[in-house]
Amino acid sequence: MPRLFAPIVLMAISLMTSLSHAQVVTTVAAPATDPPPGTPATLTVYFLNTGRQPTAVEPPATIAARLLARDTTIDAVLTRRGNEGSSIVAGGAFRAVNYDLPVPADAAGTVAVELLSPGSPRTALTIAKSPANAVAATRSTVGTTQPTFGLGRETLPNEPALPPNDSGIAEAILPRFSAHEPIYFVAGPDRPNAKFQVSFKYQIFNPEGSWSQAFPPLSGFQLAYSQTSFWDLEGDSAPFLDSSYRPELLWSAKDWRIEDSVVSRLGLQLGINHESNGRDGADSRSLNVAYIRPSITLGETDGLFFTFAPKIYTYVFGMDATNDDIADYRGHVDLKAVVGERDGLQLAVIGRVGDDWDKGSVQFDLSYPMRKFFNDNVDLYLHAQYFTGFGESLLDYNESTNRFRLGVSIVR
Repeated sequence: MPRLFAPIVLMAISLMTSLSHAQVVTTVAAPATDPPPGTPATLTVYFLNTGRQPTAVEPPATIAARLLARDTTIDAVLTRRGNEGSSIVAGGAFRAVNYDLPVPADAAGTVAVELLSPGSPRTALTIAKSPANAVAATRSTVGTTQPTFGLGRETLPNEPALPPNDSGIAEAILPRFSAHEPIYFVAGPDRPNAKFQVSFKYQIFNPEGSWSQAFPPLSGFQLAYSQTSFWDLEGDSAPFLDSSYRPELLWSAKDWRIEDSVVSRLGLQLGINHESNGRDGADSRSLNVAYIRPSITLGETDGLFFTFAPKIYTYVFGMDATNDDIADYRGHVDLKAVVGERDGLQLAVIGRVGDDWDKGSVQFDLSYPMRKFFNDNVDLYLHAQYFTGFGESLLDYNESTNRFRLGVSIVR
């Protein structure tokens, strides 16, 4: 099907651009059969003359590309098969040339292949699983990722790159979106029964762009948004009792990975974070913090690990008068630790102590992959959460509660 579809796409491009000057556009089609990991995949690259006049096309010996799987990328190079010299391609016609693409030995599943050429669309490449690598490959990374500091789910190579929005209603540069804080929905017996959190971040500067290439730290700047909401399922009309909205500007360094050491990773994140509950009057809550979050990870990258990531912050401009004593309950440090296995049981703990050391809170999050129960068919985590102390919600930052909830998460 990909081999039949690519020429149709090329013809459509040709018709739409027939009034333009001659320009050669490249696109790639996936092989007819799934390539096994660790062997070259033969891809067909089409060189389309989008103009009316004939033009010379000389297939290059190599073509720069990259593989994409959600927010994971790996640089790749397509190598031309055989000696393909220059030839004249008529206006609106194309030339097909075979290229070899190295497939990582530990890859499996679906990834997107993107040629680093202007106007080149992506194509999906399915990498066959073999019995020898089926388990190991699905739990290791294909390439470099944005740092997670051990606080979120690792990117997996068998996760497909997010497809573009074909409806025409919205478009996004999806490879630069990624998870930020845990994403979950949990519920329990005590009101407010349900609690859910969504969180994502977006890489502002293109890491392949000229600015980031000239000054690599630019690629660490990101915009983030997180929201935590409390839902009273037993109340009349099931109201949302409170929500915390947290837009954020942050910069994160790529992890420093350390070989042959107990310490496997070091990380660093800096940011400015606004938090409010969107209310007015006596129920209004609002604050701004500037923070730094170093992290250290001990243990195996794909096995048992321990991560410690304290978030050290100070309250800056714009504190709401209704919560100007919030430091007495939150303090200035969030102590977060995560212990467990990348593909198994994990426990995350966040502790806070107020400035006077007599108030604070602790939250425990225990999670386990549900794919273990359903033969790799359900990509969710079973998630249990227990909170005790002050300020689970921003509205009630100065009230003490104890809550146990159970549910699911997609990022832990």
